[in-house]
Amino acid sequence: AEIFLGSHRGVEGFERPVVLKRILQSLVADPQFRHQLIDEAHVAMSLNHSNIVQVLDLGQAGGRYFLVLELVDGWDLNQIINRGQAAAFPIPPEISLYIAGEVCRALAYAHAKTRDGKPLGIVHRDVSPHNVLVSEQGEVKLTDFGIAKAMGRREQTGHGVIKGKLAYMSPEQASGHIVDSRSDIFSLGTTLYVLATGKRPFDAPTDLEAIIRVRQCSFLPPDVVEPNLSREFARVIMRAMQALPSDRYQSAEEMLLDLENVQRSVYRPAGQTELKRWLHELQQKDHVPPISKAADKSLSPDDNDAMPMADSAD
Repeated sequence: AEIFLGSHRGVEGFERPVVLKRILQSLVADPQFRHQLIDEAHVAMSLNHSNIVQVLDLGQAGGRYFLVLELVDGWDLNQIINRGQAAAFPIPPEISLYIAGEVCRALAYAHAKTRDGKPLGIVHRDVSPHNVLVSEQGEVKLTDFGIAKAMGRREQTGHGVIKGKLAYMSPEQASGHIVDSRSDIFSLGTTLYVLATGKRPFDAPTDLEAIIRVRQCSFLPPDVVEPNLSREFARVIMRAMQALPSDRYQSAEEMLLDLENVQRSVYRPAGQTELKRWLHELQQKDHVPPISKAADKSLSPDDNDAMPMADSAD
């Protein structure tokens, strides 16, 4: 998809910045990608939670579908990790725990979502730093339900087909097996591993070697990579990243309880205010502005002078 900064305008001068997401021109003719965008709208518009990026509308212009999304004025977590490393200003462990806890809240809500009393069976399948957005105000929001598994999707993934980011997949996902909510727990554990150590657990010289490592769940314990990491923090990561789903946390809520316990008992308390302050300090070190200060024009769905915020081919 391609992403644009847009403006939602209404009567009496009402105006709200939004994000427009539409299928790349080269993929428009493929019904699989059209269905995937429509599925994302149906799944995400059913989710109303402070830790999930809202999908506000699904529209069509010039024969192309587009989503209207809530604008999170900030960065994705991958950018923040890279910026912190470049500035020699890593994310403090208590803030890493807070960020992971907020993602847990989003997942707990999505996993438990029902319709007419029946579970929707939502599994995000792409939990990674790229899909965790952090606003300048310290808000943490999970985004991109484009490949989420859910009941009622038009585009169903065939058995043995792998979707997601290889570096953050669970072993069962990388093997093309059926996944459930515990696969998202593994992916969040991998994200937390990166936050805690600055390293990706399954990095390898080639994709083939990497996928073998993921399938075998072969990685160095986080406290070996980062000796200063507390045993309690490392224990949470290791439990989330167990090879067998039955050995992991059985729910995001269960993982959240452990994250909060470690934060309270081992580190100092941290929340949105502390994250906002740390982001401000990071900005002073690398001088990268948030979206609203970097962008100076908007577009409507029919504009030809569209301003891409980012391009990505999923």
